Amino acid sequence: MDWLTFISNGISSLAWPVAIVTLVLVFRNKIARLLDRTKKIAVPGGTEWEFSDVLELAKEQVSAVPELAKPVPRLSSSDPLSIEAETDPAGAVMTAYRGVEQTIREAIIKAGGPETSRIPNHVSFMRDLSSRGILPESLLRTYDSLRQTRNVAAHSDGPITSDEAKEYRNLVVRFLGALRPILDKWANDYSPRGR
Repeated sequence: MDWLTFISNGISSLAWPVAIVTLVLVFRNKIARLLDRTKKIAVPGGTEWEFSDVLELAKEQVSAVPELAKPVPRLSSSDPLSIEAETDPAGAVMTAYRGVEQTIREAIIKAGGPETSRIPNHVSFMRDLSSRGILPESLLRTYDSLRQTRNVAAHSDGPITSDEAKEYRNLVVRFLGALRPILDKWANDYSPRGR
């Protein structure tokens, strides 16, 4: 085999992997949005991801962040979320996540500056805070994990147990315990009154 044949064979064997990597890099944002809407992820060999799988990943993410180590008070049986978790676990997950959305929305409103009107959505807002060093990367990853878990709950055909819904609520409470002080500081610093 001469050197031209060797180079030609090398290039042809690398063409598909390079093309796939290039496509993934070019379309990574669209692929991420598509994965956010995915109900189940099935890979060759029959592996599927459902709510319990994604919840487990969220628990691992939360446990890896020192700021989220505080224990969470248990839900009483008369707590509205506990009642909802028993009758509509997926709805309880949505209710728990609404607390995250509400906390972010309140911080943006509290800041009240002109820049807040240009933030297109909560995801962009959180990414912006992280890119500016206000929100630690670990909390951004936790936010993404909680959001993706909520998305699976919203779109999954599989059952969600009341215990899973309560566990998700606990993760959200721990996350909000770390997020609120950061957002309050940002809102005070950013607010026209705070500058």
